Amino acid sequence: MIDEKYYRIFYPKQVLLITTCDRDGKPNIATIAWHMPVSVEPPLIAVAIGKARHTKKLIEATNEFVLNIVPESLKQQAKLCGSVSGKRTDKFGASALTPEPSMQVKPPSIKECLANIECKVVSSYDASDHVIYIGEVVHIKQSEKKEGEKIRVLVDAEDELSGYEKP
Repeated sequence: MIDEKYYRIFYPKQVLLITTCDRDGKPNIATIAWHMPVSVEPPLIAVAIGKARHTKKLIEATNEFVLNIVPESLKQQAKLCGSVSGKRTDKFGASALTPEPSMQVKPPSIKECLANIECKVVSSYDASDHVIYIGEVVHIKQSEKKEGEKIRVLVDAEDELSGYEKP
């Protein structure tokens, strides 16, 4: 058996907040680092979600999700959203993050994030203890960067969240 730390070879990884909701529109936020683009045309993004996670249930309820690009300034909110379950906790309320209506999907976007990438699930794959969802990007909203402003995105480096300057 391979040591469970094998996946750390791939770190640091950019941290994202994924927003989902149930069929009634009740939103949730989860912190993820297992994601990657998989196609340019059409634009597709893959995310790996643990089978036992509440986020999996919500993605399957609507077949939609939003990937929110996290600035370093939201480190504490990202830690909170990754440490409690949305089954019992209103993560928008607990984190003081602001939900905004998305343009093309039901789950909300997060106002404070650098960008919001709205996706509709086009396929999914069983990956042992995770499910890989392939989402087609249907809308992107990016915040305005001020001239000379340096933006640091949040990364996960060996279980320690830190900033990494976006080129």
